[in-house]
Amino acid sequence: MRIGTTQIVRIGENAEILLVDPTDGDGSLSIESGHVWLNAKPGKGQKVRVRTPTAVSAIRGTIYRLDCTDNHSTYNVYDGRVDVIPFKDDGITLEDTSFSVNKGESFTFVKDFEKYKKEQQKALREYRKKQESDFEQFMKQQSEGFDNFKADQLKGFEEFKSGHFTRTKIDTEADSESDWVQWNQNRDDGD
Repeated sequence: MRIGTTQIVRIGENAEILLVDPTDGDGSLSIESGHVWLNAKPGKGQKVRVRTPTAVSAIRGTIYRLDCTDNHSTYNVYDGRVDVIPFKDDGITLEDTSFSVNKGESFTFVKDFEKYKKEQQKALREYRKKQESDFEQFMKQQSEGFDNFKADQLKGFEEFKSGHFTRTKIDTEADSESDWVQWNQNRDDGD
């Protein structure tokens, strides 16, 4: 999607965005939530503003990634600069202070810090749960693989009077990688 002169907006999955009709050549976006990539180089005298639930940013020849929810906005600047002006508690009026985020910087503004901490704790719990689930699945697969290996090994055995036996070809590929086999074969060749 293009807005204005050379502004490119790439919208991530499940992002909620509202394009505002430009006035006087200025471009404006409202991003309610999600992930957005912006490459904005406004023409001379033009402005591009991006509104999130927590702040408004002014773009000056910038490439950056924006990730936001109703409670926080994170700006990762890859080129140029973004000026971020937070909203006051009313969510409408802008503060009288702005934060400049320069190339190579990441800046996160959080409206309700207690809510943010709870969101982070929840995300950590979900991450741990997924990691545990992934590990359990890995262990199950490994266990099943080992059980199958044992079963395959045992299938090759035949019963013989007081015991069992199996006969196969030597795995020469595995032997060629075995330090023990190589060490012994080298000693044998030397004698």
